[in-house]
Amino acid sequence: MHTEWLEKLYEEELSGHLEWIMEKYFVNGSGKPDSTKTTEVVGIPYPHSSNYCTGQLRETAGRVSGLYHAIGWGLIQTIYLGWDQDAVKNAAKDHGAKEVQANQAKVDARVEERASKHKRYLANAEKHKRGPSAPSPVGQYIIDCEEIESNWPVLAEDMTLAIHANPTPGIY
Repeated sequence: MHTEWLEKLYEEELSGHLEWIMEKYFVNGSGKPDSTKTTEVVGIPYPHSSNYCTGQLRETAGRVSGLYHAIGWGLIQTIYLGWDQDAVKNAAKDHGAKEVQANQAKVDARVEERASKHKRYLANAEKHKRGPSAPSPVGQYIIDCEEIESNWPVLAEDMTLAIHANPTPGIY
């Protein structure tokens, strides 16, 4: 049952539990190296400033005979582990470029999604135009705020401002 539970955990969830990482990917039930368990290179992500946890993982990996490890640097650092030394080195070496590419893909997708929402908004606004009336600020707006994005990036992903009508004219 423990093995099935481990299989469901992502690398991020395992990062603080060295024995689970080894058990899931690299050692058998007796704690002996098992190169048939995982044939791919595994990357365990850590915050860029993490030294203690990454040092612990590298030390633990060093005790497993035949297991190689290398650090990939970028916005986050990732410890790559595997049985093939060249594959591990290549994964670590390509980490920064892959991270930049993945981040750019996220940015591009967000820009495309926002453009699509804006296009729908304009189409909807065009449908509801009726004669000469004062423009209304009522609606929901996507907001960018550099200060929030740099300090709390997760909170800034989809910030919106909603303006609602009020019974008092000119008050929103």
